[in-house]
Amino acid sequence: MEIATSHHPVGYNNIYGQEKAVEILKRSIVSKRIPHSLLFTGPTGTQKTSSAFAFLKHLKCTNPTPDGPCNICRNCYLFDHAMHPDVKILEPKRKARRIPIEDVKALIWFVQLKAYIGKYKIGLIKEADRLTKDSANALLKILEDPPRNTLFILITAQKNALLPTILSRCQEIDFFPVSNEIVTRYIHDHELHHLGPEDFLVMMSGGRVGLLSQGNLDIIKRDREMIERSLCLALKKDILGLLELSEETFMMLQEFSEELKEKIKEQAHQESYSEKDEDEMQAYIEGKVRERLDTYFNVFLIFLRDIFLYQTFQKAFPLKNQDKSDLIHSVSLVWNTYDIERRVSLLEDIRSRILSYANQKLALDAFYLGLLTG
Repeated sequence: MEIATSHHPVGYNNIYGQEKAVEILKRSIVSKRIPHSLLFTGPTGTQKTSSAFAFLKHLKCTNPTPDGPCNICRNCYLFDHAMHPDVKILEPKRKARRIPIEDVKALIWFVQLKAYIGKYKIGLIKEADRLTKDSANALLKILEDPPRNTLFILITAQKNALLPTILSRCQEIDFFPVSNEIVTRYIHDHELHHLGPEDFLVMMSGGRVGLLSQGNLDIIKRDREMIERSLCLALKKDILGLLELSEETFMMLQEFSEELKEKIKEQAHQESYSEKDEDEMQAYIEGKVRERLDTYFNVFLIFLRDIFLYQTFQKAFPLKNQDKSDLIHSVSLVWNTYDIERRVSLLEDIRSRILSYANQKLALDAFYLGLLTG
């Protein structure tokens, strides 16, 4: 079992706003009716994986209560320290970012061994939509005739990418974005205020508390700094400065791409790959780069929304970027509502073009220069 350790013990108390899913999981343990296979599905950041480990800890606990594990037995200790020997995790690791049949065969062999502690051998598959065709078919065979006391949990944000026959063999547990109030509680509990204004963090999460990680918020912090510079340059009508910022944004994407390649290279050390694997890896990286740029444009859109509301209603509405109120005020003195609407339309057009595989550098140049006139 290999999971990242946390400052908080594994448990239901660390799951925010997924009461329906948690109740289904608890009830299955109390009634001792554990399905052979579960599918945890929902948008990225909705705590599917955290919920899976909380459930497994409860399931393997020596002295469980209806509400959860005891947190003191050996099983609980092993889960809290990411060391439980009866859990095997699969996830995309290789250069092609797929889960190959060799890994699924190893998992099938693992779950058929006798459990070290208590009942249940457990196979947990993250990003199950990344199973290859062969590995999905191999998994399907054991899901059709599972050994006693085995449990498979498949986790995905894209369940439609799974074989319909696999879907039909799993009990589906749905996870959803949560309310702003729950996100706010998560921010307070995890002391995230140093990463940005509370309203801004709530907005950026989109109800998905799992997105409020240090890494994601560091990215957003950098984005906000670049957006602030771009708005200042647009007010000054500094064409050269905007083109330089476009180049910087493009280089940021290139660096992000190279970082992904390096991570994959480390994971894939001394492995050989076919041309198809190389194509898969490149497609994966290109998709992640487009997601990165989409995040940037989303943060930019929140700034434009604040400028529009300030221009229209002055201080009647709270700003999402409250700490940038001086800048927002300055822009609203120069741009009228029509100017802002044109720039929102420009942003949406450029975002759509990039997601449709347009040339990123040319699209970025058009966007930044468009900030001058809309």
